[in-house]
Amino acid sequence: MSHIAEVFTKETNTCLFTDETLKFGEKYMGYEALDSGGNLLVLGVRDVETKSAEDTLSTLLEMLMDVEAISSSNSVSNDILCHITSTMSDRAATEAEFKAMLETYRQEILPLCYANYDTFSHEEKFRLGKMHCIWCGLHALVNYA
Repeated sequence: MSHIAEVFTKETNTCLFTDETLKFGEKYMGYEALDSGGNLLVLGVRDVETKSAEDTLSTLLEMLMDVEAISSSNSVSNDILCHITSTMSDRAATEAEFKAMLETYRQEILPLCYANYDTFSHEEKFRLGKMHCIWCGLHALVNYA
């Protein structure tokens, strides 16, 4: 986890991957992050009660607080969240809602990540707060098979 804190607090263009699976009657949510160099790191896998957007976001925040707990900095979770500029997931409605909730949460903490945030223009704030989403079509292909 300390490696995750070291890599992703410095990375300014991170893509967050999320996916949920069911094993032996239990739901698990996986979180991975890809840096701009193409390095993929697993942030973690946790059991979740539901695949709701709220559970997905709260579980992600919980994982990031675990990373922060072993770090020497108390802003690691915010730094990582501010550097997530895109997401990739399946086309589930809950994933679209999660992406919107994550984008809103990021916009709220951006002033904590940039000391001079108040001096940014409206356009700069908009560009910083905007997240892009890549929708994976592989799930549909696997289900057809």
